[in-house]
Amino acid sequence: MNRKYSILFIFLGVLIITFLITGCSSKDSFESVQSMENFPTDGLTLLERTYDDTDSDGNKESIELYTSAQMARDGHMGWDSGHQWVLLVRKGEDVFPLFDDYVQYGELQFWIASFNQDKIESPESTDLQRKIYVTVTTSVGFKLLNYYWDEQNHFYQKEDVFNPPDQWSMRHSNKYNIPDPAKIESSAASGTETKGNANDYNYDATDPSQVVRADYMSWLKEDYTISMNVLSSEVDDTETQRMIKMYKGSELAESRGWTDEYLDQHFVVVKVRYECEIDHTKTFLRDGLLESYVFLVRNPESGIWNIVDRTSPSEIPVTE
Repeated sequence: MNRKYSILFIFLGVLIITFLITGCSSKDSFESVQSMENFPTDGLTLLERTYDDTDSDGNKESIELYTSAQMARDGHMGWDSGHQWVLLVRKGEDVFPLFDDYVQYGELQFWIASFNQDKIESPESTDLQRKIYVTVTTSVGFKLLNYYWDEQNHFYQKEDVFNPPDQWSMRHSNKYNIPDPAKIESSAASGTETKGNANDYNYDATDPSQVVRADYMSWLKEDYTISMNVLSSEVDDTETQRMIKMYKGSELAESRGWTDEYLDQHFVVVKVRYECEIDHTKTFLRDGLLESYVFLVRNPESGIWNIVDRTSPSEIPVTE
């Protein structure tokens, strides 16, 4: 009997050790990044390039960060509400696209860390293990990714280190100086405060039409804006219902924590018409007589509306 119990305890001990080693991280949080012979970067802007031995083979690879935002002739970036971001590693003829996705109202940053896990004195490059840490920050959330070289399978492993659920909003600094006009004023209010100020324009942050008007008037603070005049800013009920129907049950709504009930009560679309003149030597923004649809969500506790997205502006036909 004692022998049976001993065997049972040994078996249970093996199971516990196996769980501690492999069970702490979900397999769903890991993903392999395979190599590609030709990864297109045409039309992308190179933001950063650095060299490091990310696979600990003694040779340095090229780590490159790209964005779909374009640079003007004067060197200013034409940032908009969202862009494609690409982080890749070039290893000889092979390219490993670590990150290739759209980032809205935010950016991607990366760090390369070296670890001396064997505690070797004065270690060589091949003695160290590297990890590429990547942060993706948007207006509604933050996540941390970890990439490392899998020597056995000859590809990079991607691990979701930190991506908590139910993230509601995120305020962050921007390494690449990405402007976020949608959050300049509307997200500054907190608690029970409901008044805002954009370029000396007082507005009610609980009124989505006024939030949008103030947001566009805040463009006057930018050096590329010559003139700005908001002609109208009104909630569009038809477009609101159309977008709610489209968002319900979508992956985007789920990632932002938008339930069907929340969308019905706290989501609106505002149609804004404005006339502006822009210095095109400083930005790619359009000017003229334009209209756009702006999407907003409301904080149920404070009643404050925040801009989460907008459509590209279109010209308003001039009627005689």
